[in-house]
Amino acid sequence: MSFREHLQDICQGIDGALACSLMGVDGIEVDTHLAAPAEGLDLRSLLVEYSDLFRSARDSAAGQQTGEMAELALHTEKLVTVASRRRRPSGRDRDPLRGCRAAPQRLSRRTEHSDMADTLDTSAFRRGLKIEIDKEPWEIVEFQHVKPGKGSAFVRTRIKNMLNGRTIDRTFKSGDVVGKPDVEEKEMQFLYKEGSSYNFMDNKTYDQTFLTEEQMGDAKSFIKDNTTTHIMFYNGKAIGVTLPNSMDLRVAKCDPGVRGDTVSGATKPAVLETGYQVNVPLFINEGDVLRIDTRTGEYVTRVAG
Repeated sequence: MSFREHLQDICQGIDGALACSLMGVDGIEVDTHLAAPAEGLDLRSLLVEYSDLFRSARDSAAGQQTGEMAELALHTEKLVTVASRRRRPSGRDRDPLRGCRAAPQRLSRRTEHSDMADTLDTSAFRRGLKIEIDKEPWEIVEFQHVKPGKGSAFVRTRIKNMLNGRTIDRTFKSGDVVGKPDVEEKEMQFLYKEGSSYNFMDNKTYDQTFLTEEQMGDAKSFIKDNTTTHIMFYNGKAIGVTLPNSMDLRVAKCDPGVRGDTVSGATKPAVLETGYQVNVPLFINEGDVLRIDTRTGEYVTRVAG
């Protein structure tokens, strides 16, 4: 008789939770928190006290009735005596392994709830929502729910990879589930550029982080020292930056302005203090401060002063 079979026979009549805990010593995965100990019984202490004895008996050769096995039976009977103080189930509920079967069910419900908290289905899709696909974070740029006359409903989306900026079109069936990425946005101030790295500082904690030119994307064309930005973190690592919708930047170089020409619609190129080139009206001069839309990169207006 194997150690497990022997121990199961000895434990007949014990409450299911206690039997389950005893058998856990032999490697059965159980939830020992669900095993309420008998009155006056410190289950953890007893298991620790007899663990060496259990292991020794388990390792005994099959079929050998050693002195250790006999001692195991003696000590286990003591546990049976203490456990018998508890009310025993009656009728068909008298099943010493009932607790073992119940534990995985409770664990599975907890696991299922945790999994659901980390996922999103297509009903939650909206512009700007962050989702996780194939262990990469994506942002929904555009979406459209489609309900055809025949067949299942689906959702057309355009999503942008938050790591490399790549944009793709992807279709999801209605009810499809995607991951919820571990993303966090922090307000940080741009300090300086060093080589190809951009240094930012958290004004609350004074922690500093760097972004590469690739991670900066189009933002590098408009950012200047002391600009307040929002840095996106994925799994604790900085991956991108969001600028204000508009930035006021000074013209570093352009052709002389044409006085009085404010309505013709003609434009000329101008280089801003960040090195970005933009088309501006003919009346703009070097030194003027212009408001630039950071989302489109276009000139908005000249700023007084």
